[in-house]
Amino acid sequence: MAVGRSSARIRRLGSIGLASAVVLSLGVAGVAAAATPSSSMLVASGEITALGSASVTVTGANGAASTIDTTSSTKVLMDGINIDSLSTGEQVVVFGTQDGQSVTATAIVILPSAMGVITAVGSGSITVLQSDGTAVTVDVTSLTTVHGASSGAVGQEVQVFGAESSGVVTATTINVQPVAPAGPAMPVATGVITAVGSGSITVLQGDGTAVVVDMTSGTVVHGASSVAVGQEVQIFGTESSGVITATTINVQPVAPAGPAMPVVTGVITAVGSGSITVLQGDGTAVVVDTTSSKVGRGPMGKGKGNTELRVGEMVQVQGTEMDGSVVATSIDIVGSPAVPAGPAMPVVTGVIIAVGSGSITVLQSDGTVVMVDTTSSKVGRGPMGKGKGNTELRVGEDVAVSETAGGTMIVDLMHLAPPAPQGPASQGPVSPGPLRAGIGFNGQQGNGAGLQIPLAAGGKGQNKQGDGSKWKGMDGPGHGH
Repeated sequence: MAVGRSSARIRRLGSIGLASAVVLSLGVAGVAAAATPSSSMLVASGEITALGSASVTVTGANGAASTIDTTSSTKVLMDGINIDSLSTGEQVVVFGTQDGQSVTATAIVILPSAMGVITAVGSGSITVLQSDGTAVTVDVTSLTTVHGASSGAVGQEVQVFGAESSGVVTATTINVQPVAPAGPAMPVATGVITAVGSGSITVLQGDGTAVVVDMTSGTVVHGASSVAVGQEVQIFGTESSGVITATTINVQPVAPAGPAMPVVTGVITAVGSGSITVLQGDGTAVVVDTTSSKVGRGPMGKGKGNTELRVGEMVQVQGTEMDGSVVATSIDIVGSPAVPAGPAMPVVTGVIIAVGSGSITVLQSDGTVVMVDTTSSKVGRGPMGKGKGNTELRVGEDVAVSETAGGTMIVDLMHLAPPAPQGPASQGPVSPGPLRAGIGFNGQQGNGAGLQIPLAAGGKGQNKQGDGSKWKGMDGPGHGH
């Protein structure tokens, strides 16, 4: 049996803070009822040391004893309830009236002999820890009445009424105080799971501390079928010596993710085996691993299949990036290699004045002479940009030379100066003379300015008139051919 408190301690309970003790025991209404009639006053407090047929003797903390008369109108209150009897050893406060030397009790209020929290339950006794740190042993008998619970239990807050003898209180009544509704339970740990072990998890909290949480067969997990690394959790349970044992683990829901943002966006500048190089808008070039990616055309995230990637295409790459290395999961082609170009503009126009091996010399209208490399050119007749085949180039032809994006030269024969007809041979030697070739269109006479071709020999000049629908050559000032 635990050590009980001393009789002196119990007596002090009746004298220290009497008003507070009465309020605690009775409440405001109880004090008002105990103080009737209005002329009543506090006349004594302490331990009942003697009971007479019409009197009660109360010994205070200072050892002074007071005998107070009782009548049939005297009320006996315990926890605000009228009772019929008193016992020696009980702590009381007495209200009454005084007439000369005679004091008559109007109300006797029994105070608790012990108040506090039950810390142990034994066979026929309980131990109560009071607010001042003292422990009181309370004997519980078959006559003890318990209010507020079916029996005493550890953790209950109680008021014990009864007589004290040799430091042990024999309870007549034990009032179990109602427990205030608890607020929401607070988690003992909150954070992100960084490791899952056998029967435990490690949680990294917001302050950077890591705690190990033990899980038992009784641990309940809400919000997921099981715990996993990366989950954000709240742990409810108990903590002892830095070890947390979880009763409940709440896995926080993950907010729906928005559309995936590309990790790389730009133009493909090189296509390798299992990789592409992408030039981004800020001028940086990124090598993207494409070995496990899907490629498609359309909005980002919709990549499918293995569509061929080409230099010049605008792409958006989804995937992972770590230490500057990008591994693609999907690549979406969002732009063609190049905007379709309009007709190529010629870079050189004029009349061929010389044809060499792999080159021609062109006289432009401004009098400049340009040599054009034709080794990789296409030659054709018609509008510029439509050159095809390997039509022979000749001196006197009017050409337009253009260049494609791939570097191919296209030489278009715009106007062809057909050779003039040969006239009858003249008799005898004729001094060679220059010929000025005039070129006209739609039956119109040429202006005579243009190419002069020296002839080693020639006959009589002839004028040839065109038919109006083809080109017509007219003699210039020189001798015709």
